[in-house]
Amino acid sequence: MNGKKVVIAGAGVMGASLAQVYSLAGYETVVYDIFEHALEKGKHLISINQEMMVRERLITKTESEQAYGRIAFTMEKTCFL
Repeated sequence: MNGKKVVIAGAGVMGASLAQVYSLAGYETVVYDIFEHALEKGKHLISINQEMMVRERLITKTESEQAYGRIAFTMEKTCFL
């Protein structure tokens, strides 16, 4: 871990997009939501965005995989500690 960590409350469009931006910048990123289906939608949105960025050659596939690997999704409030 690089010492940079961010926790985002909410896995909606804005939360998922922020998670993607932070993870691409090298932050260990945790996305928290109270609904499992919201976390799944957030994961899906990030995947779609990452695929588009690779396809448009904005990032490499390796960079995309590394960024996605820095994102964790949780329903546990302990992530805020």
